[in-house]
Amino acid sequence: MLVVFLAASATGCVHDSVRGNADLQVTVRISPTPPVVGPASIVVDLTDAAWRPRNGATVTLLARTPRSGTGSVVRRALGEGSGRYRAEAFSFTTEGPWTLTARVELPGGLWMEVDRTIDVGADQRGADGTSE
Repeated sequence: MLVVFLAASATGCVHDSVRGNADLQVTVRISPTPPVVGPASIVVDLTDAAWRPRNGATVTLLARTPRSGTGSVVRRALGEGSGRYRAEAFSFTTEGPWTLTARVELPGGLWMEVDRTIDVGADQRGADGTSE
């Protein structure tokens, strides 16, 4: 099973945790890069072992932080075609380490989960909503 999981962030070198029985390549991009407290867009690209785009999957993103009381964020990524899935308005509620899990479910019961630790920075916008 070959997996590529890129969380576009300023993280150190960490290893992905992979579970499941699907043979996929999973690429994840977060915007803004690096992620900060507030809204983010997450794009997941799925391809099979031969790098052909994989449509028709159910893609769920779960982000959780070890900070008590901040909870977790769950969003379904919507398919856009060509193996691309997007979740908009994904909101990181606090800065610090988060675990982002991409769960991919294929028709027929095949599935894969990939975890990656990412670092979420402080929101850099001023009180008026503009960048400082």
